[in-house]
Amino acid sequence: MVAENIEAPGGRIVRGATETGVRTMGRVENIKQFNDIIIKNVGGAPIRFRDIGYAEDNVAERRTFAYYQDKAAVTLDVRRQVGVNTVKVVEAAQKKLAAIKPALPPAFKSTCLRSRPPTFETRSVRSKST
Repeated sequence: MVAENIEAPGGRIVRGATETGVRTMGRVENIKQFNDIIIKNVGGAPIRFRDIGYAEDNVAERRTFAYYQDKAAVTLDVRRQVGVNTVKVVEAAQKKLAAIKPALPPAFKSTCLRSRPPTFETRSVRSKST
């Protein structure tokens, strides 16, 4: 949940039937910066994104769809990394959601659709420690 030095999807380049994902490596904060990214050096001269095309802040077509109880919805999957305690991940996600809930619109509703049973996970951890 730290917002620096992250590798995040920065968009995509579409050429006919071919599509390539673009990574921004957490260093782009606005469109101008995206257009200034050096994508290649040729003979010591940098080739920037703006030299071959341009990035624009615009509305994109919907690529994924989520519905819950016949209404459009937003989904969020939280997955633990290998070797990380599942119970701690679940508890941290629930705590973070509770912290941001006051800032969300009153009509916003959150529902946990699937989760590993926390009581089983907690019992498993306790049984290993005794």
